Amino acid sequence: MRYCKKCVMPDTRPYMKFNEEGICYPCQAAEHVKKTDWKKRWGELEKLADEYRGMNGDYYDCMITASGGKDSYYQTYIMKEKLGMNPLLVSVDNFTWTQTGHHNWENIRTEFGVDAHVMSLNPKVCKNLFKKALERLGSPTWYFDKAIYAYPLQMAVKLNLPLVIYGEDTNFLYGGPNTEETPSAMKQITNDVVKPVPWDTWLDKDITMKDVNPGIFPSEKEIKKIKLNPIFLSYFLPWSGYKNMQFARTRGFKTLDDTGEWKRDGFLEQYDQIDS
Repeated sequence: MRYCKKCVMPDTRPYMKFNEEGICYPCQAAEHVKKTDWKKRWGELEKLADEYRGMNGDYYDCMITASGGKDSYYQTYIMKEKLGMNPLLVSVDNFTWTQTGHHNWENIRTEFGVDAHVMSLNPKVCKNLFKKALERLGSPTWYFDKAIYAYPLQMAVKLNLPLVIYGEDTNFLYGGPNTEETPSAMKQITNDVVKPVPWDTWLDKDITMKDVNPGIFPSEKEIKKIKLNPIFLSYFLPWSGYKNMQFARTRGFKTLDDTGEWKRDGFLEQYDQIDS
């Protein structure tokens, strides 16, 4: 087993790579980010916002994929208040939201004055697929994860909102199948968070393709028709989950330390992935 000479991360982590000096990819990316000309990148983001602002008249200018977490607050702040865009927030409800998660989702809409759309997945379908995915794949949330990535793009196509805002490019920052530094989030479809399992693996007399529609990506034809342009904000801005949390708390976001609802055993922090 190999360990990073800088952070001691072991090579058992998926997609872990080391350079000749024994430094892991995430550490290399962290050093690269320090040298980035963020003023120039911000100018690129402003130019992009100018291109899409008002493209639909008085309708929405862009879509923000949001969960109501700390990063969602920062994304909404940048697009709505700093860049003057009229965003639509889109989320997928996994039907197991915590009270803390509910508070943060309701608060983000009120705090920033934005419209939001939530897809509430069919609980019967979810329970059926959660059980199958656990037994056959070892990953119970496969369908939910699929819907998180697919459904916002479905809505982007239907509502003609080509500019879709994601937060962090985890592949570039932490390693994965697509480590190219790019503003485009198009390759998120193949980022390996959702394993490429054929749909017929899950279908039977109880589950048909009609039941899993929220998890189906738009066709290539539909994507090209609206010139879909999903982007990572982390390409344009220095990204820090901790700093995003600190900012979010100034706008009403609550952590588990604030609510005491439950405790993330084994974790030092109590603010990441606390919505379910």
